This record gives sequence, C-alpha cells and structure tokens, in this order.
Amino acid sequence: MSSRYVEKSDDITTDALPSPPRDGSENSRKNSSDDSDNKESRFEEINTNNSSAHSRKTKSRGFTNMKRRNPPTACASIININNSSDIHVGAKVTYNLNRCEKTEKPDIIETSAIKILRNNPNPLTQEDLSFVATHIDERWRDIGRVLNFSDGQIEQFFINNNSYGIKEVIYQLLLDWYRNEPTKATIGNLASILWGQNQKDVVKRWSERQHSSNI
Repeated sequence: MSSRYVEKSDDITTDALPSPPRDGSENSRKNSSDDSDNKESRFEEINTNNSSAHSRKTKSRGFTNMKRRNPPTACASIININNSSDIHVGAKVTYNLNRCEKTEKPDIIETSAIKILRNNPNPLTQEDLSFVATHIDERWRDIGRVLNFSDGQIEQFFINNNSYGIKEVIYQLLLDWYRNEPTKATIGNLASILWGQNQKDVVKRWSERQHSSNI
C-alpha cells in the first residue's frame, strides 16, 4: 500500500510557479517606501526651513524699511490763556520811530494883487488851469468837491490820469469843470474858491504872475 502511494505521488505534476520568499520582498518594499518617505520628509523639512528663513528675512527687511520710512513726528505745545493782558510771546523787538510833526503853513495876508485877482471876471484859460494845477497841494480832492464833483468822479479822475502824475489828475478835473461850467469858470471865481479852501499860496503865486504879465 505504501509503495503504490509513493509511485502515484511521483507522477503528480503541477503548472504553478514557486513564489519568492515573502520576507525579503516585503522588507525591500518597506525599505524603499521608508526611503522615499524619509526623502519626502527631508525635502519638506528643507522647504519649511527655507520658507521660514525667507519669511524671517522678508519680515526683518520690511520692518526696517517701515522704520526708515516713518516721517519724523513733530511735537507742538498748545497754550490757552484767558482773561489776561499785556502778554508777549517770542523775542522782544523795539522800534524807535521819529515823528515828523506837520508844520502849519504861514498865514498869507490878502494883498492888493490878490484882491484884484479874486475880482477878475475874465474867463479862465488852459494856461491858467495848468499853472494852478502845478501848485495845488495834497488837498486837491476838497477842491473837486467844492466844484460839485462827487467822490466817485474824483476817484475816476485819479484812476484814469494817475499814471501821468498828480498834476495831470488835477488839471483834468479843472478842465472838465471849465468845459461844463463856462459861466462859473472865471479867474475871480476859481481864485476865491482856492482862497477859501486854504490854497492861499496858489492864489498868491497866481496873483504875482498876473501882475507881472500886466506890467
């Protein structure tokens, strides 16, 4: 019985291939996977280290740049003072001003030549107006008001003729009065107006000029 069993077992054949030992292959696969995992972990660790270092650099750079770009701050003190007087802030500056007192004009006595001039009924000439305009002082606006010019008209005469000098302003004002009031524009009338407006020096000079021309 035993010999037959042996013979039959010797004739049994199979198509299956022998498999390699499992221990070696599994260990090699584990080692390869472990190596790959170790490489990936090392790569990630290197990347994280680089990124953290880079972030630290960028942060430090940005921080220093922000410090440099900050503008300097200025401090100001605000002081509120109430119910006080004679308070001075800052340096003390003293100015010495010399006052020039205006001297009064000497009073001019009415001479016979002045009386003749004030009673002269002859009409004015442009030569008379030019002479009078040369000697009227800074109170020429008062003369314009007495001649019935408004302040606005007087100002317009000044604006339109000031570039040529104050004499031209006065001359144009008298000329306008001479043309618009021919019956009133006499030598005697203008001389009396000037005398009443304290332009006595003008009347005195005008009378002397008239007297010298009549001789």
